[in-house]
Amino acid sequence: MRQPVRRFIAALLLTSSGCSPALDAPTPVRMAEIPESVLQVAVKARPDVKFDHAWTFESDGRDAYKIQGADREGETRTVIISRSGEVLEED
Repeated sequence: MRQPVRRFIAALLLTSSGCSPALDAPTPVRMAEIPESVLQVAVKARPDVKFDHAWTFESDGRDAYKIQGADREGETRTVIISRSGEVLEED
């Protein structure tokens, strides 16, 4: 009788400690699905980057886009922009 209880408690601890998959993991989207206003903000923030990949996710409770591409030297660059068009992060 004690063994099933221990297994249940172990499973409960694992799922509540962050070992379960993230519910708000980034979701890939096509570049054509990004609002033009958000894409313009990305291009303005990093005019040297040719953006070709994007994801949607939640950042600090806000819906956001992670937009990625390569600069002229071939380095991968990322801009994170809220749906309202605010640059949240760039590298």
